[in-house]
Amino acid sequence: MTPFTFEEWPEPAHKPVPVDEGTAYVSYSEEGQKVTVNGLRGPRDFTYVEVPAASHLPRYVVECTLEDSGTPRINSVHVQRRDGERDVLSEDLARLRSLEDVVEVAWIALARQNLYVIQDGTDLDAVEAELNRLSREQVDSLRRQVRGLRKRPRSRVSDEKLEEVARIYRGSRAGGKPAKTVAEQLGMRPSTASWYIKRAEEAGKDLGGPRDG
Repeated sequence: MTPFTFEEWPEPAHKPVPVDEGTAYVSYSEEGQKVTVNGLRGPRDFTYVEVPAASHLPRYVVECTLEDSGTPRINSVHVQRRDGERDVLSEDLARLRSLEDVVEVAWIALARQNLYVIQDGTDLDAVEAELNRLSREQVDSLRRQVRGLRKRPRSRVSDEKLEEVARIYRGSRAGGKPAKTVAEQLGMRPSTASWYIKRAEEAGKDLGGPRDG
């Protein structure tokens, strides 16, 4: 039996994330929708993947989304057996770093830093020291903000967003795959698009007919 595989992005980009043992990275689509948090811009949807150094241990996959408000959400967590290795055990669940830490380090790895222009004759050592200081402050500030956002109640999806989802869904029904069209046009995962479509239906938006699925 082929082990479950998580949903990969089309032509995904990867950013490495430091871990004590093994390797980890964050996967996302360069073409996907972006969100700005604390002045830093990054992808709204991203996937954290951690592969332990010991080959018999399963890998961990955490699929995340940043809402329009910038609030990070964890959509799903998978513990996946590697090909030819033992089954997943209860003890494997305890090996994954905390989910709060996952969403923090993943977003910080993806957030694009500000660009700086260095003129001729500048003291490069002083510039490097200043950039390191700013980077530490920026990361610390971003980490505090992400933690604060996660403590807030889930924000209400705007009526404008639901109207947009309904409009795209309604206009693409003739093609036979309206949910896929919503996902493509809004740069969402199919699962995220389905969630928005369901919210739009519950809010009484005109989908042009019954929602599929």
